Amino acid sequence: MTILDSYKTSKGYYSLATLRQLDNHNLLGYLYLNEKEHLCPEGEELCRKKYLWQQALNLSLVQASKELVSDCLNQNIQIVFLKGLPLLNSIYKDIGERYLSDIDVFVKPSDALEFFDIMKKQNYIHYDIKKWAASKHKDDFRKTLPTGLEIDVDVHYKLIFNIDLPIEKSNYFPVPAPNLEVFLFHLITHLGYQHTYLRLNWLLDVFHFCHYFYNEINWTKLENSFKESHLENDLNCIKFILHKYFNFDIPINTTLKPWEINLLSRIVTPEFLLDPQKNKIKYYTLKHFLSPNLKSAIKYDILWLWSKVTGAA
Repeated sequence: MTILDSYKTSKGYYSLATLRQLDNHNLLGYLYLNEKEHLCPEGEELCRKKYLWQQALNLSLVQASKELVSDCLNQNIQIVFLKGLPLLNSIYKDIGERYLSDIDVFVKPSDALEFFDIMKKQNYIHYDIKKWAASKHKDDFRKTLPTGLEIDVDVHYKLIFNIDLPIEKSNYFPVPAPNLEVFLFHLITHLGYQHTYLRLNWLLDVFHFCHYFYNEINWTKLENSFKESHLENDLNCIKFILHKYFNFDIPINTTLKPWEINLLSRIVTPEFLLDPQKNKIKYYTLKHFLSPNLKSAIKYDILWLWSKVTGAA
């Protein structure tokens, strides 16, 4: 059972209209590999094409990540990859199963200049653009391959714009990646606190990560990270969603109050998750619920609005 079951017709198929909506969540390649029996012939062909394109893109991104690791090792620079890339060939066994838009990498601020040199050597262009408050902890790079394919790299100097957890390397992934608790903390906060459940594929990442590493994750350590960051609601929300739409429970002690359960039951529906920004009232209610406090949420909104006025990215 997953949230995706909610989008099938009464006969157990995904309609073409639904597939087009799920394409906005970068899920067609995933469906081609995991839900083929629920696709009509036209839908299967649509998903197959997306899978093949996704596979080619991911192969190029994986190769680019290997080149970064090699040059960083030569310069004694320690990097770890975040979000999607480490999940390939680990949680997702087929390299085309999970869509990657770019490479996310964490670099210590003290290594930034040396890392810039490596990116320049590898023909990446640095986008020196005006940043708003929630993006100032990152730098953006891009290079175009001879095939015309563009490789984007987001370089993080903090885990999140206002949170900086200590990162230890994990041995569970084919590329350098954070320890499981920090990795999962970042996946959950990126999905909820930062982007208010904007993409279903990010939600599936969290589910598969929790399921795959259930016995290896130090759940107490994870819970403490959310408490120390004042993001207990973010953790409680994902706990609620995993229980309701995946029939999967994570062993954390924090609980929702009855009014919070009622609120999430009304907001976080399959229809909402398919298009979170369609209902602005629900979207901003959930966004503020996931924030550390109301003051923090309002400050974030003001900074975001100001970024639109000033043209910051």
